[in-house]
Amino acid sequence: GEVRGAQLKTASSSCRAFWAKTPRLDQLAGVFPATLPPYLLGDVGEQNAALLYQDSQYSMVCFLSSPSSVIGVGTAGTSRTPSAAHPVTLSSPALYTDVNAKFQLVTGQALGGVTSIKLTLSDGTVVHPALGHGYFIAWWPGMASVVSSTFHDDGSVQHSGGAPSSPFQHPSSPFQH
Repeated sequence: GEVRGAQLKTASSSCRAFWAKTPRLDQLAGVFPATLPPYLLGDVGEQNAALLYQDSQYSMVCFLSSPSSVIGVGTAGTSRTPSAAHPVTLSSPALYTDVNAKFQLVTGQALGGVTSIKLTLSDGTVVHPALGHGYFIAWWPGMASVVSSTFHDDGSVQHSGGAPSSPFQHPSSPFQH
């Protein structure tokens, strides 16, 4: 809706402003772009939002505790290229911590026929990622892991495994508040 669109717009300018004023060490210049790549898609909740920025060279995520308050910006996790055998692929979740809570953020890729995705977490919570342009992004509070994903692919419902588990270390921790 319009509210969500307005929230995303505000969130995106907050992310760009945050990234513009983030000091970067010269040796990281090749790892991180000077400005965020084009906005691809975002997932807005009651308060929090997760946005994905991408071009051919960089894939970056921004996590916010409100449309105007950025918690952190970093490189998006890498997911395998989807295939007929694996139409939906997930990255390992990244951990973001604000003063009140811990959140996890996962990105992934999906083949063109995939119309919706549902992630089931280890605590039973079901998360519905934002999906578009062959990519998706999702976030949730707490430390639960993704145990399975269900997706609609050309009308049929399919299941696949959970997210790759990895130590929760966010590659851009120097850029968090």
